[in-house]
Amino acid sequence: MKININVDEQFSDIEVNINCGELTDDVEQIIAAIRMSSKQLVVKNTQLGESVILDIKDIEYVEAIDRKCFVYTENHVFETSYKLYELESMLSGMKFCKVSKSCLVSLKFISSIKTEMNHRLRLTLKNKEAIIVSRQYAETIKEQLGVKKNGK
Repeated sequence: MKININVDEQFSDIEVNINCGELTDDVEQIIAAIRMSSKQLVVKNTQLGESVILDIKDIEYVEAIDRKCFVYTENHVFETSYKLYELESMLSGMKFCKVSKSCLVSLKFISSIKTEMNHRLRLTLKNKEAIIVSRQYAETIKEQLGVKKNGK
């Protein structure tokens, strides 16, 4: 791989050009890394058979089901080729938290929190959808939401 950087005052915005013989997984990973720096994620719209560029701020939660990852927004569900651990790493520092082995939730979409049996939590999102937080992640979620008292 060869990287060329052209610094010129005539450019008012950053422009990235990728020249390649074919669109390989490596090239797609490079594109994904660039998109993440722009706070965007490329996902698949399986109904339309096309790729969609999502703003990360619109993602409510991410869920892994049967070895596939799905990204949920207010009105749509998209499939992604990323693994949950990859998305967890990509979304770290962007107010997403892991609530179970198979789910990440955006803190900004949580409207309420309720304690359930066996030290689990029930998160209600702004769209009224309920997500269960496993007890393994419950204390961390409470801390991140500011509902856990210090030392208690």
